[in-house]
Amino acid sequence: MSHQMHPDEDVQDNLLNWNDRAVVHANGGYGDLDAFVKDSSALSPATMRDLEVLKSHLPEHSIKGLRLLHLQCHIGTDTLSWWCLGARNVYGLVFLPLRWIMPGNYLNK
Repeated sequence: MSHQMHPDEDVQDNLLNWNDRAVVHANGGYGDLDAFVKDSSALSPATMRDLEVLKSHLPEHSIKGLRLLHLQCHIGTDTLSWWCLGARNVYGLVFLPLRWIMPGNYLNK
């Protein structure tokens, strides 16, 4: 049986999934967010895993000085981690208003 694509429904399902993740992750389901706020050099585990995968494809195996667009930035910790690793002009793109609120709370700290 083949899956019929329903772009509007599929996009909506994806957005709702990420919105649910943002709520869970911002409430402790993504590690110690308070420690992340207290330590400006803290790096998210997800970013560290991604960096290991990407290293061999990066100039000098580093993100330093590169521009970066982080898609599905749901609570901001990964986007901030890329900046801490030396990326410049780092942008995190979110799709639902709820996610705009949570990263701001951490950024303001």
